[in-house]
Amino acid sequence: MVSVVSALVFLVVLTAYGFYDGPEVTEKSAGKANESVVIDVVVSEKGELITGEDIKIVVSGVADKVIVANAKVSNLQVIDSLGKISDEYLEEISAHNVKVLMEDGSIRDIPLESYVAGVVASEMPSSFDYEALKAQAVAARTYVEAKTQDLAATGAGRHDGASVCATSCCQVYQDVDGLSSVKSADWMAEDYNKIKKAVVETAGQYLYYDGELVNQPLFFSASGGSTENSEDVFTSAVPYLRSVSSDLETVEKYDGRQTSFSLNQVEEKLTSYIKAHPQPKAPADYDASAVPVDLSGADIDVESRTDGGGAALVRFGGIILTGRQVRELFSLPSADITVQKTAATVTFITSGNGHRVGLSQYGADAMGKAGYTYKEILSHYYSGTEVI
Repeated sequence: MVSVVSALVFLVVLTAYGFYDGPEVTEKSAGKANESVVIDVVVSEKGELITGEDIKIVVSGVADKVIVANAKVSNLQVIDSLGKISDEYLEEISAHNVKVLMEDGSIRDIPLESYVAGVVASEMPSSFDYEALKAQAVAARTYVEAKTQDLAATGAGRHDGASVCATSCCQVYQDVDGLSSVKSADWMAEDYNKIKKAVVETAGQYLYYDGELVNQPLFFSASGGSTENSEDVFTSAVPYLRSVSSDLETVEKYDGRQTSFSLNQVEEKLTSYIKAHPQPKAPADYDASAVPVDLSGADIDVESRTDGGGAALVRFGGIILTGRQVRELFSLPSADITVQKTAATVTFITSGNGHRVGLSQYGADAMGKAGYTYKEILSHYYSGTEVI
């Protein structure tokens, strides 16, 4: 059988995320010291890596290639005897803890990679392609790291001394107990483990632009075919948040959704909005004294569009609002809007779901299914960035 010789290095090849089920041990001649050799391995029911009668290395992980030197295991991903990544290992590989403001008002210190797993599980369907889950993990990790650095630099944050909150204001986060309360036991055993693997495979990886950590790795659900420039939706032009094509994604449930209101309801909403915002902020334009709003015989249509195809400005007679304002005012799925008006109703027809800036989650899923890697997905949606 194989024995360990001082300074002798064995290269153990494991099948990705599975156990080799060939012969227990195949002895190979190592040749000179420090020369790498390949040996077949088998994992016992107790999760031990068996390399010889007198050598049993407790398996603390699995990877495509693992170096075993002098019976000491390094660079492994923790699994249990069933091939599952343990929650404890996520804590072990975390570079630091992050402060998270929970929905109950408490601030918790959560290990970084445990937090990332809870975000990915909460923000992206586990059925999505594995490369999409890895892309989401990098984006989520980058976001919280940027906010953690901001907190360290200023000593204060948006959330009472926490880096982030656990809601959609930042990133939705649920811990294991929270997930277990809304997910099935099968989901926790299989789907959550898939997510944890995606987190472990990308652990410590972040998005950078021009040598600097990306500060706004925004993401959303579905684009409807293209994403938006950041300044067309939010305030500032961000160089890596550019409008890009996302034509691989086809999401029927978000394509051509219709949301209808009576003309009276539209008039009431516009009246309330103008009273609450008497000073229009360009490029929106309206006369604050023209209330209550009367749209009888008025044209209602998209005045102009963005590079990403969304509504830049929407006209309601003499009232002009931005696409974002219209989306928020009427609780529409997205600002990729067309309008149909009759004498009594106004119907908004939308494509996509979300603000449409940054990473499209359904687009990432489609790219993964088409054979793109998570790094390619990220570099597509975050222009000019790299994963380091």
